[in-house]
Amino acid sequence: MKRLLFLLAVSALFSGCKKEVKQIPFAEDASGFSIKQCIIGKNDPVTNVGDVIIGELQIRLNDSAVLHSNYGNPERLFKINEPQSGTIDKYLLNLHIGDSVIIKTPAHYLENNLVGMKFKQNDKLFFYLKISQIITYKELNAKQKQDSIKESEEENALTEFVNRKYPKAKRLPSGVYVDIVKSAQGSPVASGSKVRVNYSVSDTEGKIYDATIKSVAQKAKIYDAKRLYQPYEFIVGSGESIAGFSEGVSAMLVGEKAVIIVPSRLGYGSQQRGPIKPFTTLIFTTELLSAE
Repeated sequence: MKRLLFLLAVSALFSGCKKEVKQIPFAEDASGFSIKQCIIGKNDPVTNVGDVIIGELQIRLNDSAVLHSNYGNPERLFKINEPQSGTIDKYLLNLHIGDSVIIKTPAHYLENNLVGMKFKQNDKLFFYLKISQIITYKELNAKQKQDSIKESEEENALTEFVNRKYPKAKRLPSGVYVDIVKSAQGSPVASGSKVRVNYSVSDTEGKIYDATIKSVAQKAKIYDAKRLYQPYEFIVGSGESIAGFSEGVSAMLVGEKAVIIVPSRLGYGSQQRGPIKPFTTLIFTTELLSAE
């Protein structure tokens, strides 16, 4: 599942600028945003408006507590928009593949994205960014057209799959399907509720990728002895889980069991996620245990 907060050890990659660069001050603007270049790559092209940056990012509060990290797993991080005051975009321009920078922002810049986090007035966020790849605006448009074709093919296959296996499933406006297999008289789920669920997730061919129940994982031969098998907790609508699953859970009542069918555009889309291939429809067999 996608989670925003990962508490990872501070890595050597993000240990800071080189010794001779540490004394150079951040270049700051009137909105409180600033940047320091640590490593300058030699590879063209440089980033432009409309480009997508793929790389490694660590976010630290006051250059100390780690709020987020994808160290060792480069992924899509930013699409660069037209720079505006009070945004990070202008500091993402004119960077090279291989560049390593530190961007400092007022903490309130991400306050709405970090659920449960409260910041003090003078708190700062430090973005330690290393660029692995740049997808240009032109390449992005071509990829989006190709992705659109694949999404259409997936949608057609999904419609046929649901009609055949889950004819009673309700289609939500987004395209997520929910088939209630065990009804209950519990409470509905409001956006912002903290929920506890048990689930297993598979593709349309029945291959199980993950499960919160030990016996299910063992039967699917995905059991991990190092893992603690227990209900999954997340806040509905917070971004802590993929959008389609969060929406499907919000259509359930506490105590219900359901099959939630999530098209890839509301899951992992065109991205490979571990063993889950791009454009994979995900089937969640779910029990909603509680909501508060």
